[in-house]
Amino acid sequence: MASVSFRKLAKSYGNVHVVNGIDLEIADGEFVVFVGPSGCGKSTTLRMLAGLESISSGEVMIGDTVVNKLAPRERDIAMVFQDYALYPHKTVRDNMGFSLKVRGIKGADAEARINAAAEMLGISHLLDRRPSQLSGGQRQRVAMGRAIVRRPKVFLFDEPLSNLDAKLRGQVRTEIKKLHQAIGTTIVYVTHDQVEAMTLADRIVILRGGDIEQVGTPDEVYNRPASVFVGGFVGSPAMNFARANTSGGDIVFANGDRIPLSAVGSGAFADIGDREVIVGIRPEHFIAADGSAVVLNGQVQVVEPLGSDTLVHFSIADAALTARLPPEVRPVAGEALRLGVEPSKIHLFDAKSERTLA
Repeated sequence: MASVSFRKLAKSYGNVHVVNGIDLEIADGEFVVFVGPSGCGKSTTLRMLAGLESISSGEVMIGDTVVNKLAPRERDIAMVFQDYALYPHKTVRDNMGFSLKVRGIKGADAEARINAAAEMLGISHLLDRRPSQLSGGQRQRVAMGRAIVRRPKVFLFDEPLSNLDAKLRGQVRTEIKKLHQAIGTTIVYVTHDQVEAMTLADRIVILRGGDIEQVGTPDEVYNRPASVFVGGFVGSPAMNFARANTSGGDIVFANGDRIPLSAVGSGAFADIGDREVIVGIRPEHFIAADGSAVVLNGQVQVVEPLGSDTLVHFSIADAALTARLPPEVRPVAGEALRLGVEPSKIHLFDAKSERTLA
């Protein structure tokens, strides 16, 4: 196992800057997930770590070694790709053992590694089949097994679940979590799916336009987003945003509703003064208005009953918001809506920079 370090790591294609000099330390044994929208630089960063993409400037370190000029095979990493990259003419056993054969590991040692990995992943009964005889989830397990047998310092995963349907994604996600718990090897994982990031990661690295927007545990990025972008990217349904002004110690919305600043965010925003702000509220933090000290008034637009709960889409002036409410709550489109808000859960961002004011 080994730590991973990025120091002013940058990648450009001519005048197009894809990764803008990022710094990051990944601890030995840590599971770190890079997440962000398409084009944010997450896969390029992973490929620079793997040696599949040249580095424009900066350093990549694995353990105490700068690996910028090392070939991929010299970096002691194993990579699991989105498209599995299995040899179609080889059996599962031969696919898993191919990298061992290349490294001169044969006989009983190789067989023991293959069998141990196959048992860990629940594919022992598939060892004599070929990829064409496997489901997508089984192929992905074989690709993971091929990586495991190498016993690398670092595992790299490049959107490994994007080709699977929703049910299989959940199953294989669980297998990857179990894998990390069992072997404890450093994992760097890239995805565009914030659910994968939240459920798998020790820490999440959120990228935007080639820059790191925030690094933190799943709880930190969910409960203390550093920006409007992070608040809107992490969570489903996404965080609600509404523009407002602070005045006289209150947040004042366009429809005249007011929230005392002293109650917001457990007092974190009491001293921000008078300014334009963006108010962030997660859908699940709306509550019944009865007895609530903070009430917002809106108009129902669309109601989505989901069985376990109800999503109510409503508007406050020109802001569109969503509330996640109990399943028995079924307002009607067009009617007035009064909802309470837990003030300690409200987030405030600067209207210009869109960074948190906490």
